[in-house]
Formats: sequence, C-alpha cells, structure tokens
Amino acid sequence: MKRENIVGKFGKDIFPNIDKKVIEEYGSVALNKKSDSFKFYSFDLKKHFLVNAFSSEKNYFIVLFEDITDSIEKETRLNKLLNYQLIVRKINYLINYCKDEKEFYKKVCDEIIKIDGVIFAWIGLKSKDYMVKPVSYSGVLSDYLKSIEIKCDDSPLGSGPTGKSIKNNENIIINNISIDESFNPWKEKASLYGIKSISAFPITYEEEVIGALTVHSDKENYFNKDIVNVLNEISNDIGIGIRKFIDKKKIIDKTKELEDTIDNMLSSFSKIISLKEPYTGNHSLRVSELALIIGNEMKLAEDRLLALKFASFLHDLGKIFIPSEILNRYGKLTPHEFNLVKEHVIKSYEIVKDIKFPYPTHEIILQHHERIDGSGYPNGLKGDEILLEAKILAVADVVDAMISNRPYRSKLSLDDISEELIKNKNIKYDERVVEATLKILKKFELNNIT
Repeated sequence: MKRENIVGKFGKDIFPNIDKKVIEEYGSVALNKKSDSFKFYSFDLKKHFLVNAFSSEKNYFIVLFEDITDSIEKETRLNKLLNYQLIVRKINYLINYCKDEKEFYKKVCDEIIKIDGVIFAWIGLKSKDYMVKPVSYSGVLSDYLKSIEIKCDDSPLGSGPTGKSIKNNENIIINNISIDESFNPWKEKASLYGIKSISAFPITYEEEVIGALTVHSDKENYFNKDIVNVLNEISNDIGIGIRKFIDKKKIIDKTKELEDTIDNMLSSFSKIISLKEPYTGNHSLRVSELALIIGNEMKLAEDRLLALKFASFLHDLGKIFIPSEILNRYGKLTPHEFNLVKEHVIKSYEIVKDIKFPYPTHEIILQHHERIDGSGYPNGLKGDEILLEAKILAVADVVDAMISNRPYRSKLSLDDISEELIKNKNIKYDERVVEATLKILKKFELNNIT
C-alpha cells in the first residue's frame, strides 16, 4: 500500500472490513501503554498478518505488520492433506472389514462428506441400458439424486460429469456449473440445491469402467489439485474394494459348491452303509444331525462342527466289510462276531485316513467307541485322551441307536434314554455332553430330527 493512501486516515477508511476486535485491541494498547501481538485476516487485502502493536505514550501506538499468508496457507494445506490421508486410510481399512459391498459403499460416502466443502457424495454403477444407478450416497442432496436421470452414453443425459467419467474413463471436474453447458440437463435443479461445483472419478474392475464416484460442493472452484488427487485415490480404492468383494463372493460360492459336493458324497456313503443295515435306515444322517445339535448347544467353533459333521457321516463306513448276516442278526452275537463288528471302527479310519481333512476327522472316527472309563475300543482311551468331538459322536450314536428299532429289540422311550445317559455320566459318557444332550431331549422330539 502507498504512504499517501494511509497517512491521516482512520483504520476503517483503509480497511473497511476490519474486524471490530482488532480495533478494540489497538485501542487497548494505546490507552494502557502496553504491547500486544496477534494474528488477523484482512478481507480487504485477502492476506493473513502477524501484528505487533506497542505504545510508549498514552493515546498513541505503533503497529508492525508481517505478511504471514504463505506460511498460514502452507499450514492449512498441510492440515488438509493430513486429514485427506486419514480418510484414505480409513477407506483402506473398510476394504478389509466391511461385510459386503453395500456396507462398504455407504461408509466410503460417509467418509468423503467429512471433507470440508463437500456436501454430497455418491457411487453409481452403469447398467446394461447405460443408465447410471446410484448404489449409495451420503450428504444432504438425496432428494436431488432421486429426481434426476444420468446415463453414460452419447445422449444429453450422458453429457454430465458422471456419464463422461464412465464413458471416457477419466476424471471430470466442473468448478462452476453455471457456465458449463454440458451440465445443462441438470443445472436448474442443481442450483436449487446449492450445488456450485462437481467432480466425477471412474471406478474400474479388471480394467473395465463399471461406475463412478461423484462429489458435489457448494463452493465454486472447489476442486483443486489436492482434493482431486485424494478423490482419485479413493475411487481407485473403491475399485479395489469391489474386486475384493467379488473375489470373496466367488470363494464363498466355490466353497458352497464344494460343501454341497461333499454333502452329496457323504449322503451316498450313508446310503451304502444303510444297504448293509437296512433296519437302521439313515442312521449316519441322523447321527450327524444330532451330533451337530449337541455341538451347537456346547458352542463349538465352526471348524470343529464341520469336523464333527464329516466324522458323523463316515463313522460307520467300515461296516461295509462286515457280513450282513452278522450286522442284521436277531439274536445275541458270539464273542468272535462281536469282535468283527468292533473292527468297523478301524476299517472306517483306514478308509479315510489318507483324505486330507483340515480337521482331526480321522481321529474322531477312530475314537467314537472309546469311553470315559477306558472300557471302549479300539484303544481303551480314557477321559481327556478322547477328543471332545468323539465324545459327542459317541453319545449321538448311542442315542440314535436307542431311538431306533433293532432286530433284537424295539426302540426305547425318551425317559429310558435319559436314564441311560444319567446312569453312565462320567462313566461311559462325558458329563458336559450328557448335560447338553439332556437339554436337547427336553426341547425336541428326537424322532423328528431327520
């Protein structure tokens, strides 16, 4: 400022928009013969100043101004960049911890509108008819978004930032919608909602543009290099997130397909066993279902339940080597015949031992006729030497045998079954398993489990 524009004039004449508090500060310095230092922003000069004011004589004061605009702007920019990076980190976190795309899209939009100056953010995916379908949004303009149509083709509805971003695979920035003719189809409504500038960023999956991130501001010239860089990074992260969720779904589908195949295979094994023992019906299937009910009652982890399921289906597979006339004998078995029956445990184990289960399924099968007091077979294991899953399978096997008609007896009542379990609790059967099974007997009619 020139000297002649300052000397002899009041502060208000020089700085018409000066803050009242600044004038009061000067007055306090002059009246009290003190010194003071403070910062203020001049709306007239559009600059930041560090002010040092001091007085050696009442009613007079001297002021030194230091232009600190550059340092303030650098500090402000640095703080914004740090905030942007925190948001990007949060979105990277969301990629790994959101349960599905819907939750991911919503939380990404929620993070974006935390950026100062952003009033609305939405994610749109293109459809087969080239319409852009919003899948999530956050901010104050939901009514605006619902009231407009956007395409990504060569029609007028594809001329806006979102459509062009998808169509051309590029970032589109409109820093003043009032003078941008490509935005004409939406300009009137956008103005009603206070939208001044818009940007759109393509979202890609496997090198194909599948949608766009669109961000709105109520400020003109809002989208500078820094904000564009961070939004571009976020749109890339959205693509990474989509790939992760699609890959996850493929894995889930493949896993389900594999589980269905295994279930069908196990069911086939169960039918083979049933052909050897027709009087037992679907014994292995019923035992599997009951064992899983007991396992859930005992709050077993998912992997242990799966091991229990496999073992329950396969536990009697070795019976295919035992003569049918022995398995279906109406009278009492001879000691030799009973020893042959007991061999089914080892035979079952030998059939499956080379299958690479990710669980101790082989051992559960081998141990399912062991008993707490060591009276079981084939190895006479006791107590904690027996896997918990094998203890559950043992009880499920016994209970199903008791509720089924056998060649040598009719099925037992639920009271008889409960009495047998209580009598042999901590002798043959694990106490925890018995208590869980007794609870189940009270809840269900076991004849209806299949």
